[in-house]
Amino acid sequence: MNYKVLIANGDKLIDKRIVGVGDISISDGAYLLYDRAGGLIFTAPFDSVIYIASS
Repeated sequence: MNYKVLIANGDKLIDKRIVGVGDISISDGAYLLYDRAGGLIFTAPFDSVIYIASS
């Protein structure tokens, strides 16, 4: 699946599109997005993520 992630970094908003996501988990205060083979493809601090939505 593909996901759109909006992240806040101070006054700056970062809009990312992550493709090929197989699984999402939260661990140690961070969102972790993995591909279908189990490889880590994206991570962001839990308190910086405004939203994650499938696209």
